[in-house]
Amino acid sequence: MRRKAFAVYHDPRGGGVTVELLHNDLGPEMTRRTQAPAWQIGKTRDPDAVVQAHMRRLEQDFGLVPWEENPLIPAWLRDIGIVAYIHGQHWSGYIFNDYDEILRVIRYLAERFEGRRILAHLAGWEGRYYWTYGVAKPDERMGGETAFRVLCDEAHKLGVRLQLMIGGNCAHTSSPDFNRWGKPSILRTEGGAEIWGNKPDWDSSRTYDTPWQAWLNPGAPGWRQHLLETSSYLVERYGIDAIFLDTYGM
Repeated sequence: MRRKAFAVYHDPRGGGVTVELLHNDLGPEMTRRTQAPAWQIGKTRDPDAVVQAHMRRLEQDFGLVPWEENPLIPAWLRDIGIVAYIHGQHWSGYIFNDYDEILRVIRYLAERFEGRRILAHLAGWEGRYYWTYGVAKPDERMGGETAFRVLCDEAHKLGVRLQLMIGGNCAHTSSPDFNRWGKPSILRTEGGAEIWGNKPDWDSSRTYDTPWQAWLNPGAPGWRQHLLETSSYLVERYGIDAIFLDTYGM
């Protein structure tokens, strides 16, 4: 898999529109030569047909399966009609909703929609958003494990499904055993440079130096195994229905 992209912008010299076709080779395979795939460029009155042709190629080359035909999609997920994004704790430590309040919101929704139609997506459920990535367990300031277990049990009684968001490819460098599963898994660019740090905030008007947040490669064996163990633990201990791996856009 090699990255392709394009950029379209007005030529600053007033010469019309510039279209850049971008192609990246694999970083570990640096050579003096490269071969880009063929590009198809043209006009169309039916852009949906172009998208469909692209999707058919992805299905053929990479084994992707359309949602409607994917056997890995559980039956309950096909019944979901509303996703409730409920945020627990901000990265600064400010608590929007503790476990009792999250349950109150879920009950409010379940009075208005069938429980089986609701997926409650919980971000910042494990404490300080981003700050705790790498360690996924209930936060004492939000009510601790007892209140979190009540939340899970009562939501499931209503038929509501729970989805927990955990860091998919970033973690705090002070997480337990980070040197074992995190240090060897540092994410790198195609050229081999380490990708480091993030600037979580209310918006982009203020920035912070965040060396505590390491970007990790989910394909690295150590971090991949840690994700599997963490997700399995949450499913087995609390009956969690789904895991959302955050920041995969990186």
